[in-house]
Amino acid sequence: MLRFRYIAIILCLLIALIGGSFITTSAAKRCLIKGKVIGRPASTYLVIYKQNEDPRIQGVEVPIVNGAFEFSIDSENIEKYELAFSEEYESGSWQPLALFSEPGTIHLTLHDENNSKKNEVKGSKLTKEYWRFLRPILSKYEEVEQDFLSRSKQYLEGHYDLSFKGSSNLEEDLRSAIAQLEESGVDTKEVIKEISEIERSIYDAAGEEIKQLKMQYIKENPNIAGYSVLLSETTSAIQRNDYLEETIDISPYTELYKTVFAPKFLYHPYSEQMEVLLAGLSIKPGSRFVDFSSAGLDGSPVQLSSRISDKAAILHLWASWCGPCRKKGKELIPIYEEYKDRGLVVIGVARERSAQDAERAIKLDQYPWENLVEINDKEGIWKKYGIGNSGGMVFLINKKGTIVAKDPTASEVRNFLEREL
Repeated sequence: MLRFRYIAIILCLLIALIGGSFITTSAAKRCLIKGKVIGRPASTYLVIYKQNEDPRIQGVEVPIVNGAFEFSIDSENIEKYELAFSEEYESGSWQPLALFSEPGTIHLTLHDENNSKKNEVKGSKLTKEYWRFLRPILSKYEEVEQDFLSRSKQYLEGHYDLSFKGSSNLEEDLRSAIAQLEESGVDTKEVIKEISEIERSIYDAAGEEIKQLKMQYIKENPNIAGYSVLLSETTSAIQRNDYLEETIDISPYTELYKTVFAPKFLYHPYSEQMEVLLAGLSIKPGSRFVDFSSAGLDGSPVQLSSRISDKAAILHLWASWCGPCRKKGKELIPIYEEYKDRGLVVIGVARERSAQDAERAIKLDQYPWENLVEINDKEGIWKKYGIGNSGGMVFLINKKGTIVAKDPTASEVRNFLEREL
């Protein structure tokens, strides 16, 4: 199938992903957000979440009643929050709306997706400036998407006996055209390959242009808005290098962090997150495991090092809502049973909203080893291991405490254990 949602994925990487943790401290200042929703009858609530936190874990639902919503954020730091409408969030594809939690009252007027350019904000200078910066970027992506669809149409018309009726939904026309080709016996693998190449060339060029615009904004705005973009771009680059095997140079981001933002925002949460991100770069085969403390199912604290010191170990980071993670866990069970008497230790850590979610999944999957629970990313374990937006991963750790492999196959696990045990 065509990857027509590529644009949404890229936007989710380029625009900060942020999650909602509402806290009150002695020095907290209140940001009250009042909003009106126009042209979205299907929207029953908003999901609010803070930058670089997972909305599945820390998102907060705010009801929309009679086209209006209201919520407050109490925090000593101004940070960027993201809003997602219920029907888009539930579909798994949404374009988040950003705001900065400046003290005072912020008024938002939010329209449907087709009229989002009419959205208005009052009472937040940072949010207004950020929206102004973001709009030409979003418009650029709209232009690029139309260019991609148009060039794909030209390719199909030029190589196959197809004619388009000129409907207003070119994306749907392309999907229908490819379906027609498949029904007529055409091998569509080559068609999709060609269209994917058109897509790649167009989006790569646009991505580089937008990358430069973002870098310029960061340099010209050494404030919290600029810092949020720096954090987002650094996160995106690291993730793309990790998951897409790209080779993006992150040194321009680290240099700006060390010379401009870290000294200016010494105790801001973004500085701590940047440190964790950069530390996570060292989590690779050959590096030492990162120690942490997390709660057992009974609530008592457990230090990872106390369980795996001088032992061949498997660290299974997982979540009840992550199907691939649980599948990997079940594949480890026969290996554990085979090697446990020879000294193998497996420690599972579940990333959850509640311990009960983990307990239900453990009972269903029948994991026989000790499991800990990371509630609402309290200890930041996933970020420490460089997988902040992932459900989980398996790490092999030898007796010296060295990470031997990330996400190994069953045969790689067995080979490791035969060497170690």
